[in-house]
Amino acid sequence: MRSITLEELKQLKQDFFTPREVADLFGVRHTTVLKWLASGKLKGVKIGSRWRIKKDWLLEFVKTNF
Repeated sequence: MRSITLEELKQLKQDFFTPREVADLFGVRHTTVLKWLASGKLKGVKIGSRWRIKKDWLLEFVKTNF
């Protein structure tokens, strides 16, 4: 599975993503995304017990880490 490019990510209409959706986009396990969130490497917001990642935060993460 290949990782999404920055340009492809910008084109997505979706504003918020789950950790599982982010994992699918980057070709990693969702537990990896959860670790990024827990460490603060990837910005996200917890709603109850569920994480959500804003597309802008995801773009920032890609620009600084890839």
